[in-house]
Amino acid sequence: MYMPGHNGYEAAVYLRFILECWDSLPESTAFLHAHRSSWHSSDIVTLLRHLRWDRRAPYVSLNLHMGQMTQKAADQAMVFYGRLTQNEVGGLFLTRVWRQLFQQELGPYQPIARHICAQHVVTREAIRSRSRAFYMRLYMFLMRGIMGSYHSARLLENTWNWIFGGQANARRLVPCEALRCE
Repeated sequence: MYMPGHNGYEAAVYLRFILECWDSLPESTAFLHAHRSSWHSSDIVTLLRHLRWDRRAPYVSLNLHMGQMTQKAADQAMVFYGRLTQNEVGGLFLTRVWRQLFQQELGPYQPIARHICAQHVVTREAIRSRSRAFYMRLYMFLMRGIMGSYHSARLLENTWNWIFGGQANARRLVPCEALRCE
């Protein structure tokens, strides 16, 4: 997929995919980084192989570290999740642009819980629960480069779970609910 510039890092690519594939979105979409593993995720191929695709959760974060897909490993897994406060840079930026970018679709600003690092599986219904115009507004915001790529990418990283389902997606991931554990 051709991307004009690098504004917003993966957020721009995710939004462009949604906009270009709106009429033919698959039942579920895995939004992934280009690396197989990193500090915030175990081997993504293994995670996808163990994902409970039949679970039908509207949003599942794929940012967790599990050596093996067992209940014991799940109990010890590092899950990247937390509350976003206004004291953090991301929280400051979010409160500044909430009314302009999010309020029409997500309502008034409130402190939010978030799943960091922007790798997730989302259903078509969750994507389409927001208007195409909303995604276009976010994409155009990124393309204007007002915040710079790093901060604009963090802005979206901190809100994807809300965009794709709101408070219901804000709870801490329980690994064996989303993955088949042995």
